[in-house]
Amino acid sequence: MNELNPEEQPKTEEPANYPQQMDQTQRSHAPAEVGKWTSKIKEWWFQLKKFSRECRRVMKVTQKPNKEEFLTIAKVSALGLTIIGLIGFALSMIQQLIL
Repeated sequence: MNELNPEEQPKTEEPANYPQQMDQTQRSHAPAEVGKWTSKIKEWWFQLKKFSRECRRVMKVTQKPNKEEFLTIAKVSALGLTIIGLIGFALSMIQQLIL
């Protein structure tokens, strides 16, 4: 048998997707993408925790309105709806008169 130096031995072809066949740029991008996703997940989790803390704080402070407060809120809301409705009615009447 003919003994060849390791440099002279024929190289066997491996599939293109074989992990050792990846060039340096492909190897370097994989951990960066994983790190980017984990940082996004951590940021999302932090925002979710912050939102839940704020919701709990608001729920502790809020209370059920008594009858007087409820009637005041209902009157103010009705007045606001009436004013907005009158403005819309006036604008539609002006539009019909112009056209």
